[in-house]
Amino acid sequence: MLQRGRGGATRRLRALRLLVIWTVAAACGAGGSSDRDAEVQEVQWQILGSGAVYAQCQRLPQEPRWTVEADLRLGSVEGPGEAVFSEIRGVEVDARGRLLVLDHKASTVRVFDSDGRFLEIVASPGEGPGAISRANGIRLDSEGALWIHDYGRLRFTRLLPDGDVETYPLFVQGFELLWEGGITTDGRLWSPSAHAGQEAGALEPGVSRREKHVYYKSLDPVSGALDSILIGVSPYHSIVTDRGMIEVPYSPSLLHALDPAGFIWTALSDEYLLTRQTTRGDTVLVIAAGCEAPLLTREERRQVIERVERLVGGTGSVQVDWDSFLPDHRPVLEQLVVDDHGRIWVVRATADAHVLDVFDSRGRFLGTIEPGFDFAENFPPIVRDDRLYVLQVDSLDVPFVVRAPLPAIE
Repeated sequence: MLQRGRGGATRRLRALRLLVIWTVAAACGAGGSSDRDAEVQEVQWQILGSGAVYAQCQRLPQEPRWTVEADLRLGSVEGPGEAVFSEIRGVEVDARGRLLVLDHKASTVRVFDSDGRFLEIVASPGEGPGAISRANGIRLDSEGALWIHDYGRLRFTRLLPDGDVETYPLFVQGFELLWEGGITTDGRLWSPSAHAGQEAGALEPGVSRREKHVYYKSLDPVSGALDSILIGVSPYHSIVTDRGMIEVPYSPSLLHALDPAGFIWTALSDEYLLTRQTTRGDTVLVIAAGCEAPLLTREERRQVIERVERLVGGTGSVQVDWDSFLPDHRPVLEQLVVDDHGRIWVVRATADAHVLDVFDSRGRFLGTIEPGFDFAENFPPIVRDDRLYVLQVDSLDVPFVVRAPLPAIE
């Protein structure tokens, strides 16, 4: 298996930051109007010798900005209906606007029409070729086939539109809450994999500041060929006890999203710096924008410290200097999502809500979406056919899929 240089992705970003930028005055958006002259920001553009583009906006623009409201909420608190979900681990939308919802605990993939009416179950527990167990992700490919990341059976299950079923072995075996991989238009499967070096049992109790090397590994289902690329290096701040390892809340992490066209977007969560690279590891675009991260309130800090101390309490082996170890702000970025037009959506944290900034594949800022509803932070939104789909979880931990139509974004 081919693995690129371990520090290559980090060195590329550092080099890009150090280069002298020549500037071109431009709006940090899709063009302006006389009403928005005060909001026009200068973008610094640089064409690197490699052909990569560096776009820097000193301050993220406040316009254009849209508020969107839900037109569908799929789910139910109780009842015998198929819209009662226990734990949603995947949502997809097909070319006809039908919703496919993966329920992890029930091991089912259910299909609903665009009005939320139940149509059928296309995958369920059992022993047949299409049966699934403990699946934690679904994706549709360019042929309309549904891929199911079936961790319980250590395989991918591919459901073709004509009813045929294909299966392939999982090539990355580590378990995550959600499968964050996907399928590129050339038919290759991609899954992320992180390596932090020493295992928890090999570390001395105490606070630990390490790094994880994050890879995207790929499988060609036809030939069986495997490959991998290093996409970045992520900080990994944790507390090690004789009971195990606990990651420090609000620590920075490496976000990533696969573009089926053959690109990977990455960003560290504590810095508004997006990188677009090819699946061969070549950086083609970097977007930097000035944006303040929301501060942690006293109450948020208190709750985090109490929760972690309950988990590590009773061992007497770890003392934590929280003033130096816990960040004073929340990560500014929370998710990266690529839509069906190749645009990148950035879920950004503000002091009192979450918003979504949108850029096209060339780095042009298109605007910010403010959802008029809350949504789960750890579940990536989906944007298909100019509609936004998010996961909501109520106070009883009942999950819902929420849809909102989007404005024309150009």
